[in-house]
Amino acid sequence: MPDKPGNKKIPATTRALLTVPFEPSLVLVLQAFVDLQEARHQADYDTGRRWNRVDVLRHVEKTREAFAGWADVRKTPNASVLLVAFLPQKDRGR
Repeated sequence: MPDKPGNKKIPATTRALLTVPFEPSLVLVLQAFVDLQEARHQADYDTGRRWNRVDVLRHVEKTREAFAGWADVRKTPNASVLLVAFLPQKDRGR
């Protein structure tokens, strides 16, 4: 995997195990993970943020799409590598 600015957050040992290009469904899942985590932080900590029904339904739909995408890619090598990479360090090797 080429060394691009966004790849700096992925350790070299993990990058070496990934194959590119990523499956489109995996990209959808990863983007949803980032977007929904950001929304969760806003909901938890940004007391000035007002949520309306349309915003919430948009996030619910994004979650549904991510689960459908995950069903498509959950058994791929890239998905396996990323699942292990997301584990906290203390949980690895058990």
